[in-house]
Amino acid sequence: MGDMSSLEVTQVAANLVRRLNEGDRSAFDELLRLSQDRMAHLTRKLLGSYPRVRRWEQTEDVYQQAAIRLQQALSSVQIVDVRHFFRLLALQIRRELIDMSRRHTGPQGFAANHQTHSPSAQAEGGEAIAWAEGVDDDDPQDSVEWSEFHQRVSELPEALREMFDLIFYHDMSQAEVAELMGVSDRTVRRRWRDARLEIGEFLPPGLGGDD
Repeated sequence: MGDMSSLEVTQVAANLVRRLNEGDRSAFDELLRLSQDRMAHLTRKLLGSYPRVRRWEQTEDVYQQAAIRLQQALSSVQIVDVRHFFRLLALQIRRELIDMSRRHTGPQGFAANHQTHSPSAQAEGGEAIAWAEGVDDDDPQDSVEWSEFHQRVSELPEALREMFDLIFYHDMSQAEVAELMGVSDRTVRRRWRDARLEIGEFLPPGLGGDD
C-alpha cells in the first residue's frame, strides 16, 4: 500500500473486490498483496502500545500469521463488498493478537514464567537476559489486558464493532468511515463513543477521549 491514504486504499480495495466478484481471479492475489502492507502497519501500531507484549513476538511474525488467516478466509467466503473485506481483515488481525497473547500468558507461557532484568542488574552479575529498552520488569497483566481488550472488541454489537474496526484497526478518520458506511458524521461519533464505553477500562492509552 506504500504511502497511499486510507481513502486511496479503500478505493483500490473496492475495485479489487468488484473485479473478484466479476470472476477476475487475478484480483485475489492483488487483494492479498494489498492487505500485507496494511497488516504490517497495523500490527506495528498495535504492538507499539504494549512494549511488554511486543517483546514476545516480532511484528512480521504476527502479520504473516494474520495474512495466512486472511488467505484462508478469502478462499472460503465470498467478499460482498469493501466493507466486508475490511471487517474480515480486522478480524484476522484481532484473532492472531488474541492467540499470541494467550500463548504467552497461559500457565506454560513465557511471559508468565520470565522476569526481565534491567541492564544495571546484568552489570552487577545478574543473569544476562534480553532487555527491552524502557521496560524494567515484565508484567503478565499487560498481556492479559491486551488479550481482554481485543476480546471485548470482538464481543461488541456488530454496528459498533465495524465502527471500531475501521477507526482503530484500519486507521480511518471518522469522516472516511462516515463516507464508507453511508452514515452521518454524528452517527459515527455516537457509535465510536458507545463502543469505547462498552470496552471501558481495557482501552489502550489515547483512546479514552471523545474525538
